[in-house]
Amino acid sequence: LVGLKDQQETVSRNSEISLYRFIERIKADLAKGKHKKAENNLRNLLLFYPNNRTVLSLLGGVLYSSGKYEQAREMFMRMLEHNPDDSFVREGVAITLKKQHRYTEAIEEFLHASLLKPESASMYLHLAGLYSIVGDKKRAIYNFAKAYEIIDVNIIPLSFDPAFNNIRD
Repeated sequence: LVGLKDQQETVSRNSEISLYRFIERIKADLAKGKHKKAENNLRNLLLFYPNNRTVLSLLGGVLYSSGKYEQAREMFMRMLEHNPDDSFVREGVAITLKKQHRYTEAIEEFLHASLLKPESASMYLHLAGLYSIVGDKKRAIYNFAKAYEIIDVNIIPLSFDPAFNNIRD
């Protein structure tokens, strides 16, 4: 039994090393702009590592950058199944919803994410933009002010985002 356990641990370590090397090759493909190849390889990896955070995250990012927002959201949702309190993943879900013009759902996800990571100015900026888009100026200004509290004058270049047009004055 001890020998079998050692073999299983060796196979597991070798599997992790192989996965790491394969992911590094996929990242190199992405750096070269080979998004379709990376997407195909990541989808293949999902067959063997269906719950691997790195694979899901990379595939979600590739799908997002390819404009496949619903599929990207599905990858992020799979990640949330294993870690519902991950603010990074919640932000990913929210951004994909925002791209799909599902503003109410995006607001809910950003609110959840901002509770998990209240020091994140980006959450408040996204919320300010979304509230601005849906016409809730009071909440838009409140969230913009929260972001300002965190990043101070560095917010000035960000304030010219068209999403803030109706609250800029």
